[in-house]
Formats: sequence, structure tokens, C-alpha cells
Amino acid sequence: MTPSPRPARALAATLALAAALAAPRATAATPTPIDAVDKAAACLRRGDATCAEREASRALDLAPGPALRREALALRAKARALSDDAPGAQDDYAALLALWPGYRVAPDEDPRVTAAFAAARRALLERALPAALDKGALPPPPGPPASALVGEPLLYAPDDLLRATEKKHARDFRLSLGAGVAIPTGAASDRYKPGIAASLDVGYALTELLDLWGEVVISLLPIDGSLAVEPGLPGGITHVSGAVGVMLDLPVASDVEVVVAGGIGAGGFGLGNVSTAVGFAAHGVVGGRYVVAPQLAFRLDLVGQVVAPTSGDIGPAAHLTLLLRGETSF
Repeated sequence: MTPSPRPARALAATLALAAALAAPRATAATPTPIDAVDKAAACLRRGDATCAEREASRALDLAPGPALRREALALRAKARALSDDAPGAQDDYAALLALWPGYRVAPDEDPRVTAAFAAARRALLERALPAALDKGALPPPPGPPASALVGEPLLYAPDDLLRATEKKHARDFRLSLGAGVAIPTGAASDRYKPGIAASLDVGYALTELLDLWGEVVISLLPIDGSLAVEPGLPGGITHVSGAVGVMLDLPVASDVEVVVAGGIGAGGFGLGNVSTAVGFAAHGVVGGRYVVAPQLAFRLDLVGQVVAPTSGDIGPAAHLTLLLRGETSF
């Protein structure tokens, strides 16, 4: 008797149907980075740090794009911190900050998370900052924070972090040229009118706040037109003096400093000939510096100058000079 082919055909059809039904499930079961990130976030919301770490690690193993990689690192770092794995959390936060310097954790986060993040960020900045910077002082946040990918705010944008690593006016040597107005004072204000002035200023950083400093200022003060001048004499007094001393740089904002300087030196003045009265000089400076870039700044200084002749019967000459200086450092 010949067996019926129907059972065989039925079995083959059943196997084909099973294979067709299984294929979509196999495809759906293949994990993707975004699925793993979503699962990690869901695990954290449930308070399951172990699950969150596992899923975030799976997302990273699947080679996600830059955005998902940052989010996966943030989730795994938080999960590790909540699991009391501080070294692992710091490593993840360091990797995250290398990709995204502006990232920060939420201010109301678990203390273990904020401590791990702070340690990682501190280590990153200490590696980047010059040795002269006080590592206990970081610049304030640049305005209201923006939203991050995982719902946490930004503190520093990459450019702001770079500015922090460059400090304010990173330099050893400093050179400036200036021009401005010479202003007669005291009895001289009755004989002379405000005139023009020029300056050369140099400095060498001894510490972050203190510089070895020196300057030379040349001023021309015209004689008041109401005074009689002997024929052939110049129409103004020339005043040249230089001083060497120290300058104190006092930061008041990330790009602004108050500068105070003082020094002694030599100088002279006269009608067209500065050798008419030569003697000791003293300079005092009060002003402000605006840092445009690490090697470029502008200063607005008020300089007080006194020259005390050492011979003859000519008394000391003093005046003020308001100078705008362009400063470079190297």
C-alpha cells in the first residue's frame, strides 16, 4: 500500500510557517544602541543601577554614534556611581568630558554621582591648566545653563573650558605701547595746557599677581597762549621720565583686571631740551586691563609722574598722564 503524501506536505508547511514567524522575531531581538540606551534609562528610573550599567555597556559595545555614545556614557557613569563604583564612574565621566566638555550633572543629583563627576572634571582641568593657576579657583558658569541630551544642564561650553585652561592673560613677558593725554597739575596748570603723551611699558611675571615692571613716558605740554614766551624758544615743555618697580594685577572678572604699579627712576624736562632739569623720577599707575585673548590686552591707565631735579634751583615738576595701551604677551 502506498503511503499518503499529505502528512509530509502538512509537516513541510508547518515548518515553513514556523520559520516565517520566527524570522521577524529574530530581527526584532537584535539590539540597537538606541534600544539599549532607552533600557538603561528605564532601569535608572526604576532604581536598578546594575541593569542600567549592563544596558549602557551594551549600547557602547554596539558602537553608537557620537550623540548616543555621550548619552550611554552619562547613564553608565551614573549607574556606576550609584553602585558605589567611584573609579569606574570617574573613568566614564572623564571619557564623557573629553567628548563633551560642556556636560555637567544635575545640581540635585545623588551625592555619589556629583562627587564622581566633580572628581573627574577636576582631574581633567588639572591636566589642562598651567602650573601657575590656582587649581582651587575655577571661573563661574557663563550664564543660564542649557539642556543636555539626557535632560541635565550644561555648565561650560567648550570655548569657555578652553578659556579656563588658558587662564586670563597667560604670559611671562609683557610689552605695551600707549598714547594719550598729558594733564598739568597744581601750579603748572596755570602755565601749561594738556598735551600729547606716548609710553613704552614692559613687564615680567614673578607670580600670578605680581610683575617686575618698567615704563618710559614722554609728554609734551604746550605753554598757555596767554603767557609771553621769549622769541626762539619752543612753545611747550617736554617731559621724559622712566621708572622701574612692581605691578600688581588684581582680577575682578574673567577678562578684567585692576592694575596698580609704582616705581622709581630718572627723568628730565625743559623747553625743548629735557636736559634742562634732570633728576630722580617716580611713577605711580592705577588702571584697568581688558584681556581680549591670552596674548592680547588693552589697558587704560592714569599715570602720575614726578621729576625732582638734582641740581640748580628748579623745583620738582609733576603731571598726570591718561594712557590707552595695547599690550601683548609672550
